[in-house]
Amino acid sequence: MTVLAYIPARGGSKGVPGKNKRVLCGRPLVQWTIEQAEKTPGIDEILVSTDDREIMEICYDMAVRYSERPAEYAQDDSSIEDGLLWHMENAAMRGVMPDTIVLLQPTSPLRRPHDIGAALAHFEQTHADSLFSAVSTHSPFYWTRRSSGDGTFQWVKPYGERSRRQMLGEVWQENGSIYVFNAKGFRDWQSRLFGKIVCYGMAEDSKYEIDTEDDFYVVERLMERMLAGVH
Repeated sequence: MTVLAYIPARGGSKGVPGKNKRVLCGRPLVQWTIEQAEKTPGIDEILVSTDDREIMEICYDMAVRYSERPAEYAQDDSSIEDGLLWHMENAAMRGVMPDTIVLLQPTSPLRRPHDIGAALAHFEQTHADSLFSAVSTHSPFYWTRRSSGDGTFQWVKPYGERSRRQMLGEVWQENGSIYVFNAKGFRDWQSRLFGKIVCYGMAEDSKYEIDTEDDFYVVERLMERMLAGVH
């Protein structure tokens, strides 16, 4: 089985300008994910997809293969799936299609050393079609605006069904850190999650993704704690 680690790293970002190349704990953000992939047994190849010259230079310095993503797949509203499908179509034409893809988003860098390998092993052992990483939590109290347009809110469930948070039952919150899926199935479904879907549980602090300046601050503090061996 051939396993490709795919790392999407656009140069632009509205919430945190240039976040994938911004320095976090002494390294550009994308470098943390590249190094984690490099240290994972079972990954045969790493591909960074980017539209940014500085990120390309980071890859070059690390001797990691990168692919220049076309501008139409590097917009704020571009999906990761669109960019990956473009890369896979090119790979198919060259006859180098991988069997399994491990999608690693640089904006979710709080992975323990074993996480990627353990997720890949779980994917293989369960004979799954796709896998997502998540943290265990409890259903929060979600509210939504009423359709009446009068500015009032309603709970997503009938109010009479409210109960203590501890009684709501365990659910899993997708953390955006690790996805594993069959390459052929991805091309057919054009989605990272399809068929038999399994979950790989991660530490609670891995739920933080970098979308805002506040997120960046929080993740950097948590990364410092993780590097210091504090749990």
